[in-house]
Amino acid sequence: MNNYIKRIVFIANTRLNYTNILQSMLFSLLEMGYYVKDIDITNHVNITNNPNQYMGGHGPVEVKYDKIKDEIEYFKPELIIFAGGGLTFSEEISEFLKNKGIILIGITLSDPDVFNTAKNYVRRFSYHTTNSKKSYNMYKKLGFQNTLYLPFGIDSRFFIPIKPVPEYECDVVIMGHFRKERLKLADQLIQRFNTKIYGRGWPYNNIKPIAYPEWLKAIHSSKLIIDFPKTEAGFHNIKVRLFEVAATGKTLITEKSNNIKEFFEIDKEIIVYDNYPELYDKIQYYLDHSEERIKIGRKAQLTCAEKHMWHNRFKHLFETIDLF
Repeated sequence: MNNYIKRIVFIANTRLNYTNILQSMLFSLLEMGYYVKDIDITNHVNITNNPNQYMGGHGPVEVKYDKIKDEIEYFKPELIIFAGGGLTFSEEISEFLKNKGIILIGITLSDPDVFNTAKNYVRRFSYHTTNSKKSYNMYKKLGFQNTLYLPFGIDSRFFIPIKPVPEYECDVVIMGHFRKERLKLADQLIQRFNTKIYGRGWPYNNIKPIAYPEWLKAIHSSKLIIDFPKTEAGFHNIKVRLFEVAATGKTLITEKSNNIKEFFEIDKEIIVYDNYPELYDKIQYYLDHSEERIKIGRKAQLTCAEKHMWHNRFKHLFETIDLF
């Protein structure tokens, strides 16, 4: 544990959500032995000031300090983390708390998509993190020396084995919300393989999103999981899905991207494809060669456990902060 950080206030929308990232981060901080005060903004009435109606990770969405002042002063944190959602304190309150010696960390989870708004308030934090190497370089070019690179991670709950559930069993599963560019692929997968889809907005009957723990049941009941690496704004980026699936030991297929090499071995831990015909061929191959498929998933799981847990990410982050 960090020598002087023992008490952390974690400010986020930590209610159950589709991807479970925020709970995963919170759970990992607790596992690391920190005393954590979870301030879920959904449990506080009128806690944010958001006149521009920012959504999807854009900001600033200012947390009203007077609404949580008593909680924070009683808890006496050394560190306050704002996890995603464009959350921050006002400039005045941020400076007040930093002058009291409290470290403020803002964790941006939706870069590069939210870069153009995030750049307007990252100076409020003692340190700011981005999930995107591309955005990290962009922040640095603008002179933001307080920005650090923090990739997504995973927590220990995703490693717990789960027996397949008949209602979720399939050859291929798509976990993701509908976008027009995904429709052609989904249509082909449905025609060619035993495919299930979970997410919002798909133009098929009886398709809906599922959240933890049902999400894990569906993953463990599938042979191959399709990942969409592009963000909503069309950027290629490493998403949390990569680590979530790897942690389960199941086998993931995603579009080829140079970013993947930073985390997993191509076609040895994560299967990649260049185009749809190659994808269809690889799906059929790995359905026919189950031992190879299972070996790939298990190798990714071992790498994930060794290198890509949230406690690895936070440990590195806190060590880096100590060096400044």
